[in-house]
Amino acid sequence: MNETEQLQALDTYFRLMSMKGGVEVFATARRAGVLKALASGHATADAIAEACGLNSRASQLVLDALCAMGLAVRADQVYRPAPVLQFLTGTYEDLSSQYWAYLPDYLKSGRPMQRMDDPAEGRKQYALQAKSLYWMMLPSAVAVARMLGVGREWKDLQILDVGAGSAVWSLTFAQHDPGARVTAIDWPDVLEVARGIANGYGLSDRFTASPGDYHSVEFGVATYDVAIVGNV
Repeated sequence: MNETEQLQALDTYFRLMSMKGGVEVFATARRAGVLKALASGHATADAIAEACGLNSRASQLVLDALCAMGLAVRADQVYRPAPVLQFLTGTYEDLSSQYWAYLPDYLKSGRPMQRMDDPAEGRKQYALQAKSLYWMMLPSAVAVARMLGVGREWKDLQILDVGAGSAVWSLTFAQHDPGARVTAIDWPDVLEVARGIANGYGLSDRFTASPGDYHSVEFGVATYDVAIVGNV
């Protein structure tokens, strides 16, 4: 191994160490209640340690590590949650640890943990994930609406959202186009997530849920101006 290769190997090693350290700090802070205490508002390390029953000095070190990872912000002795903490809730609050925990079994069997192409199994899993997928896809949906000129060049759209999920794409179009109306097709339990989001944005009067399997639902002829098939 020459000098360049040695330096590259060391760089890879230290990057792996840092990645592993970040994973362990995150997981430990989550299990100990530090993330929840942090998300509840601004607090000192002493206050967070007391709330979680932890050592104050050790808590400060972990909080400083969370700051370095972009999960917290420190001003003087007060810590506050970084904006990303809002995403660490619901289905993905543990960064999908349950999926990675299945990896050893997958290596042995080759069988996926979940069969998303199986109607019964996929339906249940997708209903759990739909709400999280909304905030994951929202910036992209906004960018597409702006790029296409929705509300400017494209107005009063009749929108068909096929396999709508959270309906993030069509509801974003509707937010940009006051005259737009959305028809969303998906399984009933998934559409309840979309309906809740539409209600939250005051779009319930322009949102129609059409439950069913989009492989067999009749869409109609010359009914819509735009059809969206996103994340399918």
